[in-house]
Amino acid sequence: MKGFETPTVGAGNYQMNPANAEWTFTGAAGISGNGSTVNAGNSAAPEGGQAAFLQGGSESFIEQKINGFDATRSYQLSFQAAQGWADRRSAPPTTAQFEVFFDNLSLGVYEVSAASYVSLTTPAFTVPPTGSGTVRFVARNEKESTTTVLLDNVTLTGNAPGTNNADVRWLVTDHLGTPRMIVGLAGTLADVRRHDYLPFGEELVALQTPYRLANNGYVADGVRQKFGSYERDNETGLDYAQARYYANVQGRFTSPDIPLADQDVADPQSWNLYSYVRNNPLAFTDPTGRYECDANGNCRGVRDGEKNGDLYWNAKGKVWESGSEFVARVGKDKKDQCDCHFPRDSQRTWPSTQAVEPPQMIPIVSGFREFWNSKEGQLAVTFLPLPGTLIAKVLTKLNFLVRPGAGKAVVEIVGDVKDAKVLFDELRGANTATQVAPGVFTAKPYTGPGTLTFRATSQSGPPTVDVHGMGDWAKIKFVPK
Repeated sequence: MKGFETPTVGAGNYQMNPANAEWTFTGAAGISGNGSTVNAGNSAAPEGGQAAFLQGGSESFIEQKINGFDATRSYQLSFQAAQGWADRRSAPPTTAQFEVFFDNLSLGVYEVSAASYVSLTTPAFTVPPTGSGTVRFVARNEKESTTTVLLDNVTLTGNAPGTNNADVRWLVTDHLGTPRMIVGLAGTLADVRRHDYLPFGEELVALQTPYRLANNGYVADGVRQKFGSYERDNETGLDYAQARYYANVQGRFTSPDIPLADQDVADPQSWNLYSYVRNNPLAFTDPTGRYECDANGNCRGVRDGEKNGDLYWNAKGKVWESGSEFVARVGKDKKDQCDCHFPRDSQRTWPSTQAVEPPQMIPIVSGFREFWNSKEGQLAVTFLPLPGTLIAKVLTKLNFLVRPGAGKAVVEIVGDVKDAKVLFDELRGANTATQVAPGVFTAKPYTGPGTLTFRATSQSGPPTVDVHGMGDWAKIKFVPK
C-alpha cells in the first residue's frame, strides 16, 4: 500500500487535509512530519519521516481505494499506531481509539495510549469478486476533539489460497471468569494482550499505573468478552448478561431484576433490583443476570428444588443434585409439587393456597417461581411443572405472566382471547385447526403427540387452551390483569 510521504510537509510541520496525497483525508485528519506540534514527544515515524494523524470522532477518517485483489485469497492489514503527545500530557491520561474498515466491514476497534508506536494486525478478511475495495481508518474519540491517533507503515498481506486464516485466540480467565490475558495463535509473550478491571468491572486503561504500558500487552485486541466473560456492546459500552445489560462503569444493571426472583427478606443487599451480586463482586458472579454464583458454580439466589437441566438445587447442602437424589430427599410424590424452600414444606400439597395469597403474576423463565405469602409475611416457592419443552419455549417466547390455577392441572395467564389464540396458533404451527363448535377449535401440536383445544369462552368464563397429552398441564386459562 502507498504510505504517507506525499506530499512532503517537512520536519516540524503538519498539514490538515493535504491535496495530492496517496490517501484521502476527511475532517480533522492530515499528515505530520517528525517533531511537529501534533507529534512532538512521540517517537519518530516508523516509515520515512511522516505519519498520518486523526483527531476527534467519526467525522475524521482517512481512506485509500485498492485494486488488484485476488478474490481466492484472504488478506490482513498491519500498521503501527501511537497516541499524540499532547494527549499524553493531560491528567488523568486518556487513550485514543480508532476503527479500521475494509469497505463496510469493521476489522476492529483499536486503542493506543503510548508515545511510542505499537504494531497491530487485523483479523483476516475476504475481498469481493471485483478485486477492489477501500481501506479506511476512522477516529472514535467522540468526546475529545483534540485526542490524536498517529498512524504509519500500513501494509497489506495476502495469504495463500487454502490457508487456515482463522483468528484463533485463547482467553485466560481469573477465578471469576474474567479474561485477563488474551494469547494469540503464535503463543509468544509478544502476542499476549492483558486486561485489568476494578471490582465492579470498569476496565483500567493503560497509563493509570507505570506498568500498564503497550509494551507490556495493554493494547486493544478486539475481543468482546470482558468483565465476567460478558460480551461487550461496543456502541453502548454495556455488557450483555443474557437477561439484561450490565453497566460496568456504574456497577449496576440497567434494568431491574424480576421481582421476587432473587430477593431474600433476611438479606437487605438483595432488595435492590439493580445491584450486582449483592455488592460482593470479589466473590460472586452473575452469569445470566438473574442469580449470583460463586467460583464453584453454586448459585446462592437459586432456590431449593429449582431445576437446572437434569440437576436440582439443594439449598441446605449448597450443591446440585441429580434428579434421583432430589427425589430421594423430598419424596417421589412431591418432586413436581412442593414448596421446597418454604417452612413446613413436608406438610404442603400443591397448590398451597396459603403460600399464594394473593398469587403474584411472574414472567415465566423456569419451572419454579417465588410467591409472596401476605398472610405470614414470608416468601414461598411454588413449582409450576413445565409441560414439555414445546410449551416452555412458547411461553418464554411470548413472555406471558403465569400463576397457579384452581387445580393442579390448571394454570392462569394474564391475557385475553387474542392472547389465547396466539398461544394456540404457536403450539399448532402449520397443522390445520378444525372448528368443532362456535368459538372452539382443535388441532395437533406441531411436535406430534397430544391434542390442542382453543375455546373463546369456557364454562367458567375466560378463554382457555387445553393441552391434553403434552405434559402435566391440562388447561391454560387467560384472565384479565
